[in-house]
Amino acid sequence: MQLKRIVYVTRLTIPKKGPRSLQIIKNCAALANQNVKVELYVKRNNFKNAEGFFNYYGLRIPETLKIKTIPIILRSSRMGMALFIAAKSLFKKVGTVICLRDYKLAKVIISLGWLHRAPVFFESYESLSGYDGKPKAIPMHKMSIINYVHRKSNGLVFLCDETKSHVYNNAIRTPGIFAWHGTESDDNFDYRFSSREGIYYAGNLSQRKYKIEVLLEAMKYVETEKLVVIGGYREGDIARLKACAKDYDILDRVEFKGYVPPGEVKNYLKSARIVVSILFGLKLSTYLSCGVPIIVPDMALVKEVFRDGENCIMFQLNDARSLAEAINRILNNPAFAEKLAKNAFLEAKKYSWPNRAQKIIDFISNNLAQGQIKNV
Repeated sequence: MQLKRIVYVTRLTIPKKGPRSLQIIKNCAALANQNVKVELYVKRNNFKNAEGFFNYYGLRIPETLKIKTIPIILRSSRMGMALFIAAKSLFKKVGTVICLRDYKLAKVIISLGWLHRAPVFFESYESLSGYDGKPKAIPMHKMSIINYVHRKSNGLVFLCDETKSHVYNNAIRTPGIFAWHGTESDDNFDYRFSSREGIYYAGNLSQRKYKIEVLLEAMKYVETEKLVVIGGYREGDIARLKACAKDYDILDRVEFKGYVPPGEVKNYLKSARIVVSILFGLKLSTYLSCGVPIIVPDMALVKEVFRDGENCIMFQLNDARSLAEAINRILNNPAFAEKLAKNAFLEAKKYSWPNRAQKIIDFISNNLAQGQIKNV
């Protein structure tokens, strides 16, 4: 069976602030650019035209990607959405597969395999370990859904290699591949330490166990360089951080940009001297794409792509002194900074969106050719 069409299903409304909608849109666009028709089903599409997508995501939607909405009467029910997708799939030609990344919705759609008779491929973004590398205490009912989807899918695409290892160490034999976040690297490397300024952070500003306050504290031990913070769409986040910066006596060296649409973030980061991540997340692919020196926390998930001293500098998680040492190490050695930036730029090439999309398409196509269709 030849792959001809991907039906990608999500419960999101677009646009939606946060990384998930950005990843799904770019993923579907990348797949559609590889000569495969893609239908993305969303709860609601608030863009009036293609120009809206470009202005918000910085992305041109290919003609082979069609974005469709779930009927309003079915949006609030996973079973309603699943039945709608199943009914739609009945009328699709041979070579159609269903893809999604929502475990609960996937379970319902898989259970309806007798009706839609379409192979289901699942993108697993769930890390089964915590930031400290130890197994998460996942509730039993949630773990049963995860295991059901992992066992009953026709194929699995893992964002985290450690999740892939966990799945296969538990006697689950569903075919799977590791495919990290896609990147959008430029054609030419253009980082020069002397022409850049500022330490940049882009991402979530909410209160959590591992939070951006550690970066503000680290700035106490960094002289002269300014900090630029991109993000903050929850009421009170920026006010909280401004108060924190004032307490650390660094407020005059911190600039808060507020929420920036995804399509504009890279433009800011390309002027950075250093970029910092507090946790693992989608922002790391954007950081790599910019070809700048990157500072990341020393954690297992990060080490699947990043190598300390080669394409990044690592610091001890939630340790302001360690983070400050990493920053100063780069600021005090321009040649080392340019080496890190160059290696990050080269690393981004490996994980480009076209490469990632082709890897997924080849994986699905090979499974279809081998007849590994559990739901039929």
